[in-house]
Amino acid sequence: MSLDARKTTKGKFVFGADLGYEMLRSKVKLDYSELELDVFFEYEGKTILNTSFVNLYPYLGSRLNFAGQALDIVGGLDIGYVLNSREKGEAKSKDQAQSKVETSRDRKNIKTDLRPRIQLSTDFDKIGLYVGYSLGLKNYRPLMTGINANTYSRMLRFGLSYRLK
Repeated sequence: MSLDARKTTKGKFVFGADLGYEMLRSKVKLDYSELELDVFFEYEGKTILNTSFVNLYPYLGSRLNFAGQALDIVGGLDIGYVLNSREKGEAKSKDQAQSKVETSRDRKNIKTDLRPRIQLSTDFDKIGLYVGYSLGLKNYRPLMTGINANTYSRMLRFGLSYRLK
């Protein structure tokens, strides 16, 4: 959910800014095994990471006409301020002992995420459609123990818009 202010000049130059709230959710299937006191356990389950942001997207671009329809191509930088990030999950053993491992952790390890973004949009009267792609520049995992991989946000956005004026 966001508010977008946009201006298009007579020369077909487009500029504006979008301010909004976004909730990103990542779900991962777990399938792992471990050895405890000479007993081998196999686990399966899932974990879900929910991260919420206040997002500012200043942009600029141009307006093209394609078969009589206006198409805006814009680019800019998403500036996402992280409000919270929480992981919650569980995995159960596949054997009959039914041991269970649960996690509920705060994962807010960065304050902001910067994401270059490109977006295409078009309007039909007051209803609009858009598609965009963002690629995060901040590594989400530098402070997590036991993890060597780098993790960056990547978002493909599809949406509807409604013009008030």
